[in-house]
Amino acid sequence: DGGSLTGSPTMTEEAPGSLGVVEWAHLDKKKFYLLAPIGSLLTRLVVYPTNLVKTRLQAPGSLYTGTFDAFRTIVKYEGFPALFKGFLPNSLGVIASQVYVTVFEFSRHMTSQYTSNDFVRNFVPGGLASLVSQSIVVPVDIISQRMMVHGQVNHAVGTPGMPPATKSVSARAVFSSIIKSEGVFGLFRGYWISILTFAPGSAIWWAVYGSVRSLQLAENKTDSHLFDQALAGAIAGSVTAVSTCPIDTIRTRVQLADRHNGRAPTVPSVFSALIKEAGYRGLMKGVTARVLHTAPNSVLMITAYETVKRMSMR
Repeated sequence: DGGSLTGSPTMTEEAPGSLGVVEWAHLDKKKFYLLAPIGSLLTRLVVYPTNLVKTRLQAPGSLYTGTFDAFRTIVKYEGFPALFKGFLPNSLGVIASQVYVTVFEFSRHMTSQYTSNDFVRNFVPGGLASLVSQSIVVPVDIISQRMMVHGQVNHAVGTPGMPPATKSVSARAVFSSIIKSEGVFGLFRGYWISILTFAPGSAIWWAVYGSVRSLQLAENKTDSHLFDQALAGAIAGSVTAVSTCPIDTIRTRVQLADRHNGRAPTVPSVFSALIKEAGYRGLMKGVTARVLHTAPNSVLMITAYETVKRMSMR
């Protein structure tokens, strides 16, 4: 989720088929807040299976040899719908998306009053928006992640005659289990490492996106096609996915690991266990699935977001 990152703070006249710059002040906010959640929800639905596979690959005791093996095994033994386990609670993240958008656009507007540097105008608001929205994202992630991995313990890759998958667990059951065993704070397990994962990741995404867009506009000053924005989004998503994969792997394990002696896992203990299990290569677990999730998600997100903004103009 994010905002318009084209360079100028004003509307421009451009050629037919090209895209002018749409800033926050140009929007009909009522129309925008009606259309934006729809675009965000559809984007989540399309890329959700890659997020589930990424989570399973990063989880402790992963049963799969790689991204495509995970897809094949899940569909074969749990059925296609299993790729959408946890989607319902995850869809509540749409609320966080709107918080993210609002903080990003407002802080970008404020930052633009002090600097014209595209990198700064995108990096600072991107990080700040993620920092604020994580208060909603973390509980949603914890519940949806536990639903994602539920049932996979019944399977061992390559074993014939595997038993059928267990029935999907409900979000309510997961929520109740967390509250009962860990209290309310259990819903925020890994909060700080989530901040350390997504705030820099968001900042990197917008900084890379803004830099690519600046290069595109420098090459062609009169045209700014949706394809260019989609390409910039794909590049930004891929760079972010790879650069933040190690800390995302640790974050996922912190949020999914069982309590030991009544205590929740810590970042150092999870890091040590991961290195012991898979070496330093283990930090890049699920990187292919993460790129397959983040790059298309970035393309769909920025395309939908800019389209919604144009539909919401006053």
